[in-house]
Amino acid sequence: MEKAAKKRMYIYVVAAIIVVAVAVGGYYTYLALLPKPRPKLSYLEGTGARSKDLIEKAKKWCEEKGIDLVVTMLPGLERFQKLAIASEAGVATYDLIALWGPMVISAAGKGYITPLDDLVPTGYFDQYMPMDEAIYQGKHYGLPYLTETIVLFYRTDLFEQEGLEVPTTAEELIEAAKRLTKDLDGDGVTDIYGFAPFWGNAETTMCIFAPILFSVEDEYGWGTWAIEEDGKVIPAFNGTAGVTAIEFWLELLDAGVVPPSPMALLQDDVSTLFAEGKIAMFITWAGLRGYIDDPEISVLKSEQWSFALVPKFDRAWSLTGSDFFSVAELSEEKELATELGMYLISEEVQKEIFLTRKVTPSIKALYEDPECLEMYGAEKLRVMLEQTLVSGFKPLYWWADEFYPILNEEVQKALLREKTPKQALDDAAERLAEIIERGP
Repeated sequence: MEKAAKKRMYIYVVAAIIVVAVAVGGYYTYLALLPKPRPKLSYLEGTGARSKDLIEKAKKWCEEKGIDLVVTMLPGLERFQKLAIASEAGVATYDLIALWGPMVISAAGKGYITPLDDLVPTGYFDQYMPMDEAIYQGKHYGLPYLTETIVLFYRTDLFEQEGLEVPTTAEELIEAAKRLTKDLDGDGVTDIYGFAPFWGNAETTMCIFAPILFSVEDEYGWGTWAIEEDGKVIPAFNGTAGVTAIEFWLELLDAGVVPPSPMALLQDDVSTLFAEGKIAMFITWAGLRGYIDDPEISVLKSEQWSFALVPKFDRAWSLTGSDFFSVAELSEEKELATELGMYLISEEVQKEIFLTRKVTPSIKALYEDPECLEMYGAEKLRVMLEQTLVSGFKPLYWWADEFYPILNEEVQKALLREKTPKQALDDAAERLAEIIERGP
C-alpha cells in the first residue's frame, strides 16, 4: 500500500513539473511573439538649413532600421548647455549631439561625451581631414561632418567698377571699404556698405576676433589664446595681438563703412545682407556661401562675387574648424548612436550635402571628386584650401564653453567704448584665469 502511494506521489510530482514547464514555456513563447519595443535615439542638432538636411537623413535611416528618433534643434552654444545640464544631473537625455569644434574638447574634459575609438573600425578616422579639435588626451571624441575656414567674401563686380584690387592687408581693406560704401540714389541713405562685421553673440565674436589675433606677432609670439608656463595654462589673448583686433574693428566703425547695429548682427544676418547686395565685403566661414547661391535669397550671380584670403596684419592667417557628432557618456545606446553618426558623415551623405548646400566636407576624397569640383568652382575651392593651410583653431581647452561668453561681453564693452581694448581684454583674461584655477 505504501509503495502504491509513493508511486502515485511520484506521478503527481512529474505531472506538476510537466504542467509548470509547459506553462513557463508557453509564457516565454508568448513573450517572444509580442512586438519588441523599438530602440530609441535622442538627437540634438542645430537650426540651419544644413542641420535640417541632416535631420531628414537621420529620420530616414532610423525608420529603415526600426528606430524611434527624437530630435531637438538648438543653436551651437545652447546645445552644449543642454548637454551639460543633463550630464550634471545624471540624466541620459541625449544620445547623439552635434557640437562645433571647441565644444567637443570642453565636453570631453568635463566627462559629458564618450571616446569613440573602440566604437569605430581601426583606422576609421584616416579618411577625414585633420581633426585636432576632437582629440582629447589622445582619444577621439567626435565624428567630423564638415571642415571650414574663414575667408574674405567680396563683390567682384563692385571692385571692377571702382578699379580696386582685392585687399591683401588690413589697411587696404579699410580703404576699399570706404570706396565701396555708397549712396546710390542720392537720398542721403547708404545703399551699400563697404564691410560688415558680426558681434551678435559669443560664437560670432570668436569667429572674427581669431583671424586677427593669429595674424599679429606680440609679446607671446604669434597671437594665441593661451600659453603654458611651469605646467600652468595662462591666458594670452590680451596681448598686443588681441588689442590690435579690437582697434581694427573700432577703425572700421569710425570710418562709417559698416551697417547699423553691428553689435546685434549674426553670421547668417551678414551673409544675407551680402546676398541681397547690401554689403561689398565680409569675412566668414566659406560654407556660408550657401546663402549667396540660394536664388530665393540672393540677387547675385556667381560671377559677381568670389573668395579671397583674409587680409593680413603681420601675416596672412585665419581660423579653421570642424563640426562633429559626439555620443553622450550617459547614453544607453552608444553603439547605435555611433552608427547613426557614422552614416551622417559617410561619403554618400557628405557629397549630397556638399552639392546641395555647398558645405565643405570633412572627407578628403571629395576634394578630388570631379562633380564636387565643378559645382564648387575650382578657384573658390583653391582659395579655401589655401587659407585652411594657414589657419589656427578656436581654444582647444576644457574651458572654451565658459570663455566664449566672457570674450563676447568684454569685446562688446570695448566696441561701445565703455572700456579701452586693453582693459576689456585684461578683464576677460582675469575672469578666465579664475575659471582655469577652479578646474573642470
